[in-house]
Amino acid sequence: MIRIVLNAVDSITVFFRFLRIKSILLLVGASLVASSFALASGSRLSIPCMADFVAASFAIFGHIFSFNDWCDRKTDAGNPKRKNAPLLSGRITGQGQLGLSACCLAAGLLFSAALPNRVIILSAAFAILSVLYSMYPVSLKTRVFGAILWHFVMGWLVFQFGYAALRPLDAKSHMLGMYFGITYAAVFFGSLIEDHDQDKRFGILTFATRFGSRAAFTASVLCFVLASLYGVYLVMRGYIFPAAGAAIAAASLFFYGYVIPAMGNVRLWRFLPSAYRWVCCCIGGAFIFFNLR
Repeated sequence: MIRIVLNAVDSITVFFRFLRIKSILLLVGASLVASSFALASGSRLSIPCMADFVAASFAIFGHIFSFNDWCDRKTDAGNPKRKNAPLLSGRITGQGQLGLSACCLAAGLLFSAALPNRVIILSAAFAILSVLYSMYPVSLKTRVFGAILWHFVMGWLVFQFGYAALRPLDAKSHMLGMYFGITYAAVFFGSLIEDHDQDKRFGILTFATRFGSRAAFTASVLCFVLASLYGVYLVMRGYIFPAAGAAIAAASLFFYGYVIPAMGNVRLWRFLPSAYRWVCCCIGGAFIFFNLR
């Protein structure tokens, strides 16, 4: 009996590691922030609808990350940072991973079908973006500027996804989605710095390996500055509540408090992704709090 329980726990652990649950939660959280803006615009909250949407989000975003890992199975084989991944450690086969990824996609489309038609259209768009980003020969992640554009579009689309669950897309959703797209591009640049040494060692072409870590750090900070300025514009246009804008400014000041000393200390650059995670969580929490109060 104990062995059965332990095997079940191990299977669940492998399942969640396979789906990169932390990364999925960040995207689901961003979608829920978008839903809070739809509610602030007068949409009616439906618990069954939101539960269905959360399930669809987990499944669709799980497919994106798992499909990417399956496409990278050969290039990741010699990467010591990925040696404990379920596929590379032999805890799941390549066919098993691809099958689970396909099941996630099918489940996401199924859950989306119970929501307004615009949601399943966006779910299909995510599936197309996943193929364009991960699968050869297109593989936008191997194209320096293609990967940047993909992350901007992805950030914009994630917002539309959450907004569309409760309200038809409109000028407000498009404008706010731009803020999320710019921020997601900034986070992407930060992740390139973290992976720079490993990517360079295995000959993986990224913005950081082509132009250097300093260029990636600078681009990341400039994107965040642009997002901050655009956030001010959104407050002035009335798309964001002033109180939420003040919370964004406070979180941004915290971020700049890290950036200023980091500009002269290369060793601090590796903390950039963590700084982004904290700032994005604070900003997202502020959005949800002031939109729902």
